[in-house]
Parts: sequence; structure tokens; C-alpha cells
Amino acid sequence: MIVLATGSFLNSSQTQFSDPVILSGLAIEFVGTIWLVLSLNLRRRRHKV
Repeated sequence: MIVLATGSFLNSSQTQFSDPVILSGLAIEFVGTIWLVLSLNLRRRRHKV
């Protein structure tokens, strides 16, 4: 996911999109990644206990 975010950021910066669109997209993907990791960790903890 990080590679995709970096690639999309580089591509969009080359085509010169507006910064708010890039930042909001990266922020949404970043939050989504964190939520996914945390939810997977919670599931593993519940199964172990």
C-alpha cells in the first residue's frame, strides 16, 4: 500500500494536481492502512486468548 501511495503521489505531482487532493488522498489511505493493521492485531489477540 505504501508503494502504491508513493507511486500515485509521484505521478500526480508530475501532472501537477492540486495539493489538497493529493494530501487528502494520502491521508485517507494512511488512516485506512492504520485501521486495517489495528483491526488485524485485535483479531489475533482475541484468538490467542
